[in-house]
Amino acid sequence: MKAGQKCKLLLGLFLSYFKIGLFTFGGGYAMIPLIEREYVFRRKWINEVELYEIITIAESTPGPVAINCATFVGYKIMGVVGSVFATLAVCIPSFVIIYLISIFYDRFMALTAVAYAFKGINVGVAVMIATAGFNMLKKAKKNGLFWAVFCFAFAAASLIDILSLDISTIWLILAGGVLGLVLQAAADIRSKKKGLPYAVAVKDPNEADGEQLKRAIGVTEDAEQARGKDAQNAVGDGENGDMYRENAPEEGKEESKDEHLS
Repeated sequence: MKAGQKCKLLLGLFLSYFKIGLFTFGGGYAMIPLIEREYVFRRKWINEVELYEIITIAESTPGPVAINCATFVGYKIMGVVGSVFATLAVCIPSFVIIYLISIFYDRFMALTAVAYAFKGINVGVAVMIATAGFNMLKKAKKNGLFWAVFCFAFAAASLIDILSLDISTIWLILAGGVLGLVLQAAADIRSKKKGLPYAVAVKDPNEADGEQLKRAIGVTEDAEQARGKDAQNAVGDGENGDMYRENAPEEGKEESKDEHLS
């Protein structure tokens, strides 16, 4: 990539994340729909699977999910330089706005219009977070591992809320990771006993090549060759049968004709 193209890409990355950081209220989860629309559907720099993997990593690592997500997306697009530009772009608007509000905080919050505006913003943020969660749930691969982790997380969150338990989310993240590893290992063991190949993850099925798709669905070249040989043998048997019937002795044909006449 030429220097001019790199500068243009970095500028686009910086401005897009600056815009997201400037007009997003409610934290990192409220940013997810905007990030998806900007980088997946509009610019097509990453795909949906990569975005959700980045969100998972960003949530599992220390720090705000918005900053972590910006760092990972920037690194995915332009490496270390891209991660620096994306992180600065998403932090600068929030820092400037909070700094200005802190200077005039008492006067700012005393305004009735501001109080009403924040109430409306809270509702909008809740809808954006719910939309992001629904989209992730809808596009996730529904299998036994998914439902086991989902039920575990839902039950744990419900118990913590009902019983007012003081449990750090770190333990929930670690428990979910351990549960996922155990269930995936159990699935691999069952597949090995049945003689099935291990599952191979494909980043983007739409962009995957033929070999990736073959590995993903468990079809090997040996199996295809074996089926091809079986088909050739079947065709050969059919051709041999036709040749045998054509080359049958005339006596047999005459006998069958006499029997028919009789």
